[in-house]
Amino acid sequence: DFWEIDIHIGGKAHDLLDKSVQEDLLARISAGEFDAVILSPPCGSWSRTNWANGDGPPPCRDKDSPWGFAHNSAGQRRRAEDGNEFVHFTIRAIIAAQEARQRGAKTRCLLEHPEDLGRVSPSALHQGVPASIWQLDELRAAFGTNPATTVAGWQCQFPGVEYAKPTRLDSDHPGVETFGRKGWRVLVPDE
Repeated sequence: DFWEIDIHIGGKAHDLLDKSVQEDLLARISAGEFDAVILSPPCGSWSRTNWANGDGPPPCRDKDSPWGFAHNSAGQRRRAEDGNEFVHFTIRAIIAAQEARQRGAKTRCLLEHPEDLGRVSPSALHQGVPASIWQLDELRAAFGTNPATTVAGWQCQFPGVEYAKPTRLDSDHPGVETFGRKGWRVLVPDE
């Protein structure tokens, strides 16, 4: 059986910005109800695309202010807060799954999100180093002492996908290392 959480399918009952929906799911994960938890939090406010041009909203966070700029307008602040909420839930879900596993459940996790590519090119409209969830110590520590593997690859390596979209996975699923290059990306200080 497969159960998908998607607000477009389940409406308010699937709204992960609702704390009661989050708590219900976390309790189910912690109880070991799921064998696999696949997490792919929305990347809109974390995306490098925000830095590229003036076609969409400007960046609302960067590497030095990953939870949002202090000077954000009300709309940008809300955008950053919503993105933060999804990432905080993701971290809590991984921790809940790891706790269930320590109690004997089969639960494993897989997290997918765009790769951290460091500083934007000099031709980008907005200059700086975009924030990435992969820079967050809280996220890197979520699997605790349970073995997990992080790996980066390209979505275009799959049939029918015609765009590169560098992507990182972090997971305790065996075999995840076949997706691409294993290990955390190491950025030079000004990246």
